[in-house]
Amino acid sequence: MAETPAAPKRYITLLTLIVLVVGVVVLAVLLYIGGNFALPAIIKTNYQSKNCELVLSLNNTYTSIYPAVMVDQSIPAQVKECALYLVAGDDEKQQSWQDAYNAYKSYADLYPAGLFSVEARNHSAAVLLGWSKALLAQKKYQEAVGKLEQLSKDYANTPADAETAAQMTQTYIAWAVGLRDSSDFAGAEATIKAFEGWAQNAKLGEATKSAQHELAQTYLSWGLALQAQKQFDDAKAKLDLAISADPQPLATDGPAAQAKAAQVKLYTEWGDDFLGKKDFTNAINRYQAAIPLALPQDQPAAKDVVANAYLAWAASLRGSEDFLGALQQIEAARKNTGSAAGTKSVDTANSDTYLAFSKSSGTQAVKAMKDAIKAVCAGTKPDLPIFGLDQHNILAAASGIDHPLPDNVLAKTPGTLHYVACIDPEAVQVEKKDIPVWTGSGFATGKMVREKEVWHVSLVRVSDATLVQKADFEGGPPPAMPSLVRSNFISIVTGGMYQRYKGTDPDAVQLANWMLGIMR
Repeated sequence: MAETPAAPKRYITLLTLIVLVVGVVVLAVLLYIGGNFALPAIIKTNYQSKNCELVLSLNNTYTSIYPAVMVDQSIPAQVKECALYLVAGDDEKQQSWQDAYNAYKSYADLYPAGLFSVEARNHSAAVLLGWSKALLAQKKYQEAVGKLEQLSKDYANTPADAETAAQMTQTYIAWAVGLRDSSDFAGAEATIKAFEGWAQNAKLGEATKSAQHELAQTYLSWGLALQAQKQFDDAKAKLDLAISADPQPLATDGPAAQAKAAQVKLYTEWGDDFLGKKDFTNAINRYQAAIPLALPQDQPAAKDVVANAYLAWAASLRGSEDFLGALQQIEAARKNTGSAAGTKSVDTANSDTYLAFSKSSGTQAVKAMKDAIKAVCAGTKPDLPIFGLDQHNILAAASGIDHPLPDNVLAKTPGTLHYVACIDPEAVQVEKKDIPVWTGSGFATGKMVREKEVWHVSLVRVSDATLVQKADFEGGPPPAMPSLVRSNFISIVTGGMYQRYKGTDPDAVQLANWMLGIMR
């Protein structure tokens, strides 16, 4: 007999399926109920581990599965704290400095003893530091300094605070350099002094030195700018400040050294300015001030600058025919020259001045000629070597008579004065007659005299005061004595009992011709 189909087998399978379904449902219910306990625990554990990203992820799962009535009421506060902290962190990563700082500040205000209170404080400091760097890059120096001051004040002893001093130094220096480069020297000075005050209050020695160095550099640039504008007094004051402000005044390449080098040029340009105005005294004073500031190898040239100023002064005086004054300045130039080339310039100026003096017919030249004539006739050479320099015009002068020499003989400039005719005039008595004169109280003896004028001439060479030749020149005979009449007696009485009758003076033309025959 054939077996029946496997109906019982089908029944067992269905039953098994039902059991499995029920089991799964029961298990799911158990897991759902268990998850309401497990997930909050896991969230809290990750919160304590400061794993906020997982806390937020698990919380999203938790709140999407379980209704609000079943949610653990302690979880939202922790999730909110983590969310705020993560938002602040995201803003910081995006360099949204204002938002990041506000978020961390909100966290600190809401959770003063929160899980991330230390981290939030450190990150707030880091945000201020990063913010100040960003502001520095934008050249918003004052705002950058403000962030650093806030960092130093409110977030001391944080990791970011360790960079405050270096960042503050960099910011202030960049700020000052920017102002200095734009020629706002007063602004740069004020900025650096604020930096110096901050560094001193913070007792930061290196930062203080940096501030002093920048201040000296600012005074140096300021002084050079004023010098370029020919504001020399103010420029000198700023360069002096650069030297005094430099924390390392003996450094060979610092602001002080540069300021000292600049002062040499300053005094030279200052002197040039005065020289252009023909204010020679002030020009020379400025040039002389540059000498001790110059390097040893440059001092001879600096001395020559002084000497050249004296020579310029001499040239000006020579132009106005004040040759004696010019010679004084040339002598001063000789005493101040610093090189062989300078001495040569002095010698040239000296020769030029004497030559110009020798060609002059001005007041000083006329006086010099009179003095020379007097000296030569006394047997002494003239002091000034300006006589007889003109070899094309060998002329002379006469001393001792009032008669002028003819123009073809008479020297009118020192250079043409080669000889002097030293003349000793003598009235030679030719005839004398004594005449008794009644004076009213008795007789007295009056005199009537006839005289001939004689010139005793000594022709002397001016250059060495050497006698060249002598000669006598006689004038015309005196007139005959008049007859004795009443008028003669009156003349004798009123003339001091002495009546002279002179002949004519010797002929000046004859004298000149004699001289022309001798002078060579």
